[in-house]
Amino acid sequence: LPPPAPQASILLAEDEPGIRSLIRRALESHGFRVAVAASHSEALQIAASLDSLDLLIADLELGGADGRQLCATLRNTHPALKSLLISGYAPDAAHGADAYLQKPFSPKP
Repeated sequence: LPPPAPQASILLAEDEPGIRSLIRRALESHGFRVAVAASHSEALQIAASLDSLDLLIADLELGGADGRQLCATLRNTHPALKSLLISGYAPDAAHGADAYLQKPFSPKP
């Protein structure tokens, strides 16, 4: 999955506040516009209010539904949406995502 262009619109759906904050800061420091949600329902509300949405970064185990379900729902209104699922679980659980990132991870290369 190629990295999104700076100024891309990213929706980050992560229920763990510390992880959500870390990812948001890292992305914003590289020029990305980041909207954050702590749950599946909040992510849907935020996505409905966005003019554009380029990338969904979602926890595989997200409160209210999993990240795969969120991605499938959002692709109904944003068909070109790319997705990155993150989780501490096995990568095969992320079937259907464009990319997968195993937790824990660091924003440093």
